[in-house]
Amino acid sequence: MPGTSFIIVGGAIASDVHGKNHHRDGTFSAHVSSMQILLGNGECVDASPSEKAELFHATCGGMGLTDVIVSAVLRLKAITASDILETRIKAPSLDAVLEAFDANAASSYPVAWIDCMARGTRLGRSVLIRGRACSEGPLAVQQVKALEVPVERPSGLLNRTVARVFNAAYYGRACSDAHPSRKSFESNFSPLDAIAGWASLHGRPRFLQYQCALPKKSGQAGLRDILTRIGQSQLGASLAVLKLFGDANANPVSFPMRGYSLAVDFKAEAAAFALLDVLDGIVAAHGGRSHLAEDARMSEATFKAAYPRWQEFEEVRARGHAHGRFM
Repeated sequence: MPGTSFIIVGGAIASDVHGKNHHRDGTFSAHVSSMQILLGNGECVDASPSEKAELFHATCGGMGLTDVIVSAVLRLKAITASDILETRIKAPSLDAVLEAFDANAASSYPVAWIDCMARGTRLGRSVLIRGRACSEGPLAVQQVKALEVPVERPSGLLNRTVARVFNAAYYGRACSDAHPSRKSFESNFSPLDAIAGWASLHGRPRFLQYQCALPKKSGQAGLRDILTRIGQSQLGASLAVLKLFGDANANPVSFPMRGYSLAVDFKAEAAAFALLDVLDGIVAAHGGRSHLAEDARMSEATFKAAYPRWQEFEEVRARGHAHGRFM
């Protein structure tokens, strides 16, 4: 599951979304047994990893550019309780949080909040949240009424200074605790869903999210370079998430690769777009790529370098009559 529950199955497949458990369980498409899809010529066909496999893999992560997903068969995991046990671990630096990820790789749902504003010896300080499913307890969906953000925030509210204060307070309040606490799966998987209209906290213009993946080999150096540039900028970044990725899959334009994923929110202003051009260069230099589902600005050259199987993807689109139909 991605970081919100407000999704549809077709969109989850087309974006090949990932969750906190990618290092163990892969992307959403790894749990799709088959699909019925509508091609650009009006033909409806079945596709799976063994039947029309090229079309199946191109559809998974293909951003809706291949066909229309009519229906899908999913493989689900049986659970006996709906709560998650959370353990929080404070990591004072980037090196420390990456070591914590390795030490907790057996955990089902590890994710880290990372302070993108910290510099010097505190660069990359984080709070790693380790989760695992409860074996006993309630088995129910929590009907939680989301808190409403009452008014549109002033455009300058979430600035660099506010972001620094917020991040310092969040890290300072976090407590490393060997004793896990019980949380509902909703609050663990989708914490921001509890705040209706939370995006308006950014004011106008709203925000954009930059999400990149970096390979394990160069991930530490790449993350250090990215965090250094964000810290040197005049932009505020108050919400950033770091995840551990497992192996890439067979889908030609799927996002994850073995290594790390960093997602950062910025206000959608000119300075942010300029910074992201710089970050694109850093990500490319370290052999990484940006997430197509989070992107609205990637250049053609950046896309083709990051997704070298793009020609194979285009050939599948051509055979499926997608050109001129899905854009």
